[in-house]
Amino acid sequence: MTLTPASLERLLGDEKVSRLARRYAAIKVNGLRRLDGGNARLAWSAALSCQDAQGQVRAFDVIVLGRAEPGQISVEASTEYAVLSVLDRLQIQVPTPYALDFDGSMAGIPAIVLQRLPGTASLSDFRAAGNLGRRRESLLQVADCLADVHAVPISEFDQTFEPNTGFGEHLAYWDATFRSVATKPVPGLAWVYRWLREHLPADDDPVAVHGDIRPGNFLVDNDELTGVLDWEMAHAGNRLEDLTWMYRHTWTPEQVLSFDDFLARYEQRACVGFSDRDVRYFRVFSEAKFATISLAASFAFHERGAANLRLADRAALVPESLTECLRWMTDSAVSS
Repeated sequence: MTLTPASLERLLGDEKVSRLARRYAAIKVNGLRRLDGGNARLAWSAALSCQDAQGQVRAFDVIVLGRAEPGQISVEASTEYAVLSVLDRLQIQVPTPYALDFDGSMAGIPAIVLQRLPGTASLSDFRAAGNLGRRRESLLQVADCLADVHAVPISEFDQTFEPNTGFGEHLAYWDATFRSVATKPVPGLAWVYRWLREHLPADDDPVAVHGDIRPGNFLVDNDELTGVLDWEMAHAGNRLEDLTWMYRHTWTPEQVLSFDDFLARYEQRACVGFSDRDVRYFRVFSEAKFATISLAASFAFHERGAANLRLADRAALVPESLTECLRWMTDSAVSS
């Protein structure tokens, strides 16, 4: 099944699942255009005409994100919708969530409908030659935004995240995921997960973690941050998960802003400080997590029938991640 203007109108017109239906008397989809949703999801842009009870018509665009086949990892659109609802209410820079079809019964596929914000989220555009000074400022704004997200009391997400969970439970989740998708032994990654368990940092108060923050998952317009996207991996965890994931070597923005400067800006905004040992620990975790996602992508293609060819050879990236793990683990401040 796929999304059509009629199925989208049906979703947006249902008051039980659509905020727009509670605000407008009539909603018309005038255009629906397929976008590149990346490895994980299908994406569309839709042009809407919405008429209120007084007959006033407002035209604007929305983004529809859906999933029609097995993905790299198991995620719930309802989690993304709930997290965005909290952050939008607190006026943090995220797209407003408009509607959720968690099982695909109205839109034809499980889907979430979001405000379309201005700007681009292209990794290649972000890295292109140009005014690095202005892009540096947008990265500093991302650091500020993450600090604001992490400052939201975890109790705001009581209906979204499992109670009494933090990074320890999240590490166990990725360890278990690795063991479920590794179709043959990967002793190097198994050893890394054992190391992570044995060197688990001291308990910290959990925060709402984005889970996949990186260039390509935030919008920049004229080098101003306009919104952070793709919250489907959000969870309760450790704030360093986001900060080190942002600077994984595959997509690092180091050429625009150093990790140390990014971290310093975050620490200033959040009024926190981090030990070098903990930073390096989460650098290792980020690589183990990426390696696991790479295995899961190949598993989805070869074992679960996913048709996305981008997933087919992702397991080939695992050795590179393991090399990075070893690089961060060899520092005496972490290994001791």
